Amino acid sequence: LYWEAQQPIEGDYTVFVHLLGADDRKAAQLDSAPAGGTRPTRGWNGGGRGADLRALQVAADAPPGEYRLVVGLYRLATGERLVLLREGRGPSTQLQVTTVNVQ
Repeated sequence: LYWEAQQPIEGDYTVFVHLLGADDRKAAQLDSAPAGGTRPTRGWNGGGRGADLRALQVAADAPPGEYRLVVGLYRLATGERLVLLREGRGPSTQLQVTTVNVQ
């Protein structure tokens, strides 16, 4: 993932990466601080970009099919999600990155 803050961020957020089935059931999940804790969001100033490598382990009992890979950020203490913006789309608390076919 590559994150870019348009303005400084107050406080720290946790990154979530979820692999969701048609019923929004999670087949895989990884929630953790950005870049393994080396780039806390409180240090993100407007205009800078940062890489954040993630790897997911799909649940062994996940049924075959198409899944959505979604990402976002939230405050760990409250669960409040950060509103994300992407060109040409409205605000959202999660962004779909791609779809994945699980076999």
